[in-house]
Amino acid sequence: MKTADNWTARYEDFLACSDRLTEELDRFERQMRASKAMLDQAGKYTEHVDAISKRISGQVEQAQAAWSKADDIAAQAAKVAYLSAFEGVKSSLNTVTEELARSIQANNKAAALLSRSFTQTRNSIMWLGGAFVISSGLAIFAAVYLASIRPSPTDLETSLNAARFELIWNNANKQEQVRLRKLLQRTPE
Repeated sequence: MKTADNWTARYEDFLACSDRLTEELDRFERQMRASKAMLDQAGKYTEHVDAISKRISGQVEQAQAAWSKADDIAAQAAKVAYLSAFEGVKSSLNTVTEELARSIQANNKAAALLSRSFTQTRNSIMWLGGAFVISSGLAIFAAVYLASIRPSPTDLETSLNAARFELIWNNANKQEQVRLRKLLQRTPE
């Protein structure tokens, strides 16, 4: 029996080892697939890097060609820049000159209007001053004339008293008239 047990134990060990081997092979297969996917992706990256390096190489060649032509291009660019700057300054000076001429014309018109306005204002002030002097003189003359033709309050009182006295005198008899004469001849005390 010992032999059978030995054989069974070995068979069980064999089964356990074969299960582990199957698991390891499955794990190895999964890692191989992952490695293959990584290799495929690395291949794509390599192609991309290769394309970029070819593009960089082409740009380097273009830069070298441009660098060799840089002096000619710089001279042409300087000439074009000089001409553009000269034309820009020329056109801006023309514009400034035209605007300055318009501004001078506008200032001259404003000065002429101001001069006319000043002259008109001065003449208006002179006429107004003269009219004021004349109207003041007429007002003073009218006031003096009205004052001279209008009797004063004292004259009015004297005229009223004279009218009363005449009324009293005309209504008085001879004896009363003598008495009134004596009263009038008396000096006030």
